[in-house]
This record gives sequence, C-alpha cells and structure tokens, in this order.
Amino acid sequence: MFSLNIRQLLHHRGGTHRVLLGTLFLLSAGNPAAAGGKIGIYGLYMAPYGVDAREYSRPGWGFGLHVVLPLPQLDNVLAGTAGIEYLNLLNSTTTFVDRLTHLRTEQQTEQSCCRFYIGGQVGGHGNALLRPHAGANVALVWYNISTDVVIPDDYNRENEVRQNLKEQNHLCLRFGCHRGTRCEL
Repeated sequence: MFSLNIRQLLHHRGGTHRVLLGTLFLLSAGNPAAAGGKIGIYGLYMAPYGVDAREYSRPGWGFGLHVVLPLPQLDNVLAGTAGIEYLNLLNSTTTFVDRLTHLRTEQQTEQSCCRFYIGGQVGGHGNALLRPHAGANVALVWYNISTDVVIPDDYNRENEVRQNLKEQNHLCLRFGCHRGTRCEL
C-alpha cells in the first residue's frame, strides 16, 4: 500500500531557530491492517528566523524516518510514535571589507541538528481516504554550529588564512506537538 502524509511542523519555543515550513512526504510499505503500523521516510525544510539568523545562515534541507504503531485494543485511535530527523542549514558566508585597508574577511558559518523523538498520536490509523491526527512527543535534540574567520587569497585558494572562532555542540530535551492529515492513495 502507498500513502502520502503532509504535515506542518510547529515551531520550537525558546530555541535559536524556528521551523517555518516542514513538508513531510511519507512513503509507507506494507498493508497497515496486516502490519499493524507504518514506517515513513520524509523530507524537511527549515528556514532561518530573525535578522541575525537570516544573515548568518541559509535555508536548509534534511530527512527523517518515523514509526507509527497503533494500539488495536483502542480501535486504532491511539498510537505510539518514534523517529529520527537530521537537518543541515546550508553553509553561509558573510563578507566584510575594511574601509581603510580594503582587506576582505569572510565569516563562514555551518550549522546542523539531529532530533530523536518518542510520543503518542491520536487519530484514525485504519483504512480511510483522509485521516486527521494530532500528537505530542519528547525529543532529544543535538545542535552543532561552527564559525570560521577567513582571509581569502584570490590567486591561490590554498593560501587563505583560516581561524576557527568557535565550534559549539548543544544537547537539549524538547517537547513538541504536531497535527496533520494523512491521505491514503
């Protein structure tokens, strides 16, 4: 059986970034009635939020994998969910030119994050054309940001001067909610 799931991710409160748009394309394998659950793979899109975020990063893409296991004892209305997601905000380069010496320096920023989550979902998990659902989950999120300052050499790229300003890794626990409608084709 083939199914397509489109769901908008809600933004994370208190984070340095917010999810503006998340479009999930879900491909399920197997017969849900026989398998009792679904495994899905999907793509993610994240855009920077705020003036500083847009200046030092660009929108990025990622992917995810999740499992939905409905409880048949409750008429397949309640399900457990688990998944993992990876996002890479594309590298961004900001150029600064000194007014007096005309020396050009670049700030190169690279960011990525990974999220593992478990939770529950309420909604129809049987056979139907449209199946709305809502859920909540707890997630362990790893976030990495690396910033370098570079004085480029226009004639020979190998002669550039590079200094790593900082590389930070953060691990945090988050709570999230989601809603969506699954369309079985």
